[in-house]
Amino acid sequence: MNKEYQRWVLINKQGQVVGRLEHNAYDTRQSAKDWFQRTSSLSGSNVNIDELYYVLKVEEYEFLKELDVLDLIEDEYVN
Repeated sequence: MNKEYQRWVLINKQGQVVGRLEHNAYDTRQSAKDWFQRTSSLSGSNVNIDELYYVLKVEEYEFLKELDVLDLIEDEYVN
């Protein structure tokens, strides 16, 4: 049985994709954000995901990309 799952992207403040997550265990934005944070910590980085990146559903990212407004998004609307 093939279960549908949410796909996520991590983008920087310039709107560039810097990470992807496609796994059925991460079905909320918070769980995806936590996964990206843990992954960055495992690499030895002390990056705070909330300060430098946005976590978007792939559908959200594609929509914003199509509108050519990725460089205009603000924190209050995303994370």
